[in-house]
Amino acid sequence: MTENNMNDNIHMMEQGSELWHQYKCGKISASHISDVMAKGKGTTRKNYLARMVAERMSNTPIETFSSGAMLWGIETEPLARKAYSFKKSVEVLEVGFIDHPEIEGYGVSPDGLVGETGMVEFKCPNTATHIETLLAAKARKAVKQIVGDKYYKQMQGQMDTAERDYVDYVSFDPRMPIELRMVIVRVVRDDIFINQINEEVLLFIEDMINMVAELDEMTDKRIPAEPIPKEVIESAKPAQEVIEKYSGASKGMQGEEVVLGAPKDEIPVGTMDSLF
Repeated sequence: MTENNMNDNIHMMEQGSELWHQYKCGKISASHISDVMAKGKGTTRKNYLARMVAERMSNTPIETFSSGAMLWGIETEPLARKAYSFKKSVEVLEVGFIDHPEIEGYGVSPDGLVGETGMVEFKCPNTATHIETLLAAKARKAVKQIVGDKYYKQMQGQMDTAERDYVDYVSFDPRMPIELRMVIVRVVRDDIFINQINEEVLLFIEDMINMVAELDEMTDKRIPAEPIPKEVIESAKPAQEVIEKYSGASKGMQGEEVVLGAPKDEIPVGTMDSLF
């Protein structure tokens, strides 16, 4: 896909806004890849499937519960973004939603794009979880173990959709001492695993379409679902001008992979960056 076509898939509405909710209504999100890929007799996949079916049939976003921890993360993310930008000497471009270049009805809402090849994912968890991440990074465990299976899948889906090479996973907790507030773990693209994700996404979409068709037979065709307002589609304009202005402003630091906490002149090659 050319750069211009990729930019056509990037939309600049504010995340969390009414426009954002309406535009992504009924679309599979990379943040739910673990639900899409869930196996066994659990209800996780069924629940997410039911939600997507309902949104597609009604064209109405379904609100989800926001816990205190989730609200804390939302409120703290701007501070984490500033700390990351300062540490890495980069600009973070915030975007609303990116449609997958090949799979219709699937996309991502990343925390930010970095340079021409990178992305960033911020997590502002409770202190216990942040400490677990710090200790896992210090022990130099495998990247997937440090970030967790759910977020690893999410970030692989993000890289595929945005056609990027890496995601910097950032765990940030301003309640900790300054040298322990942030850890950055670089997650690189895994095309083999991405292919597995896309196979599951396509199966999920097939199940969704079949369920919509079956339920549609039971509805009163005289009362069609409200269409997505025209102004929503028009307002969710591609980010061509913004991307062109931003491109090159941040080169990222994609070649730098350093060990947790080491001074920069003594850094051996590894997977963790030094702390803020």
